[in-house]
Amino acid sequence: SVASRGRGDVYKRQARVFAATGKREEAAKRLIAFARDSTDGTGQDHRAVARELVHMGLEPYAISGYRRAVERGGSDQAAAMRELADLLIRKNDEQALAEARELYRKLWNMDRMDLAVGCAYARLLVLNRTLEEAAQVRDVLLESHGRNVETLVLSAQVAAASEERAVAE
Repeated sequence: SVASRGRGDVYKRQARVFAATGKREEAAKRLIAFARDSTDGTGQDHRAVARELVHMGLEPYAISGYRRAVERGGSDQAAAMRELADLLIRKNDEQALAEARELYRKLWNMDRMDLAVGCAYARLLVLNRTLEEAAQVRDVLLESHGRNVETLVLSAQVAAASEERAVAE
């Protein structure tokens, strides 16, 4: 039944019907309205709609959907946080990078064994020139995951940034 399905799934299905019948604008309008204005729906609903908006190339609206997904919480909140942070990184402006860094900080504090989260967080710290903290994250990752491609690349990035700072001082 429709009641047992998430509202985001209903919006996605409606949007796909519109898109399949050549009404892409109507599909986009429905998804954007849900992402921006909907006060109902679960975190999963908002994440599902945000993912669909990314698929349609409508990233600015997807950011709103992901933010609502994070606010609402739920079983996939961490996944929504990661997807939002990755989208903000691609936006590549100072405010977006600061928000992405904060999301990855929270994710890192939730699970310090997650190699992908640790590497992304440390890289954002390097970009922000917070090198001591980046080195601490790197050290935790080296201890928990050993020397592998990801930790070695991260180590090189932290070392290069530290060397650049030392030369500049």
